[in-house]
Amino acid sequence: MQALDFLIDKYVDHYREFGYEGLKRARFESQKAHGIIPKDAPYPSTANNELLRPWSELSDEEKDREAVPPSGVSMRGFLEGRAPQPRTEEQWFAFELFGNSYIVAGDYKAIRVRTGMYGDGKWHLYDIKKDPGETRALDSHQRRRLKRMIRTYGKYAKDKGIVPVADAWNPWHGFPEDAQKN
Repeated sequence: MQALDFLIDKYVDHYREFGYEGLKRARFESQKAHGIIPKDAPYPSTANNELLRPWSELSDEEKDREAVPPSGVSMRGFLEGRAPQPRTEEQWFAFELFGNSYIVAGDYKAIRVRTGMYGDGKWHLYDIKKDPGETRALDSHQRRRLKRMIRTYGKYAKDKGIVPVADAWNPWHGFPEDAQKN
């Protein structure tokens, strides 16, 4: 994904002056100022943080231990026309993008888009086979299905260590008060 032109223009001089590490430090300080990170948190450098070491500095044993094998269900049968759908409801998949939450199970998709990403911050349910444009929410008609999918997503998020994102944050504008400065 390419950053918006105004953001590139805004930060290009910072990059030239401070370099990548300087921009990371500036972002870290901004997150502390906005309360995303505790004010007394130390800057996470690779020297004092085992979790941030570059891949090239890991031993073969560490690379083997840290690598997570891919998981999932093949879509080959669906793509070749041998299966009526890519997955069954039991073969769900979930993902998170910019703090927004998604889970797909069979023909259904539950989605939660934060207010900072122009959503309402609530979960909504869609039948993506009958309504691929996601224009008719089924929240009030299929509450039990939606609750079940939200529980499944919650377990997924906990198991994968997904970190919650502040509702008002936007990846292109930061926080609302930052967007007003542009």
